[in-house]
Amino acid sequence: MKPEELAVIWRVVKAGEDRALEAPDLRLLMRLRSALMLYEDERRPGPASRERRCHLCQAPVSRCCC
Repeated sequence: MKPEELAVIWRVVKAGEDRALEAPDLRLLMRLRSALMLYEDERRPGPASRERRCHLCQAPVSRCCC
């Protein structure tokens, strides 16, 4: 995907975080966010990151301070 397209999707996800959402909408938002973070990890050059990221601080789970 183009960086501009990813930026649009990130804007939608971040805008939804500031709103009161119903449970199904919140689940969709969190899945989109997780998919975007995994996609960014896979697209980075170098060794692939096998570790999941925290939804709050976006750090790898082993280094999460939440």
